[in-house]
Amino acid sequence: MVLILSLVGLVAQSLSSPVAPGGPPVTIVKNVGQWSSPTQYGVPAAQAIVLDNGVRVQIGEPASGSVVTFIFEGAQIDRTVPALTADSVSSPHHFFYGRDHLTWRTEAPSVERVRFCGAAPGVSFVLRGEGAALEYDVCLEPGADVSSITVRVEGAHNLSLSESGSLQISTATGTLEQSVGVKIVAA
Repeated sequence: MVLILSLVGLVAQSLSSPVAPGGPPVTIVKNVGQWSSPTQYGVPAAQAIVLDNGVRVQIGEPASGSVVTFIFEGAQIDRTVPALTADSVSSPHHFFYGRDHLTWRTEAPSVERVRFCGAAPGVSFVLRGEGAALEYDVCLEPGADVSSITVRVEGAHNLSLSESGSLQISTATGTLEQSVGVKIVAA
């Protein structure tokens, strides 16, 4: 049995969100050199990049928007388990920046999810696309210590909880909302 706390709407359908409700599905693309380090994966539709230990989201336009980074404290991308290839994406992604063909990157694969492990025994984080939203799950195995889970939010002006229990992340660009869902999955 694995308990999954699903923190939905990492890029919430709110003020200045780059992902519109009913928009194109979120695709996670492996970095094969098209983005600078420390980017491991990119999520172009959500204006997000996946780091070794979390995800950074651009809210609004790059010149005038805000950047919020979610750090999964103690976790790293699990490279022992290959990221699952997205079945729904039939072709790889190609990036042609500038005129110099040496900087072009082709055949960048898409993945369905990226798993982060090592935060604590029995705790992992899974970043995934869910329709037009980018979401992450906190997965707990039996006996996992939930008090050891820390998600650090950088770039926010204020963090608060709404009456419904959703996390409100205030930025200069607007407020993101993360609602929490809980489901139990038999492993």
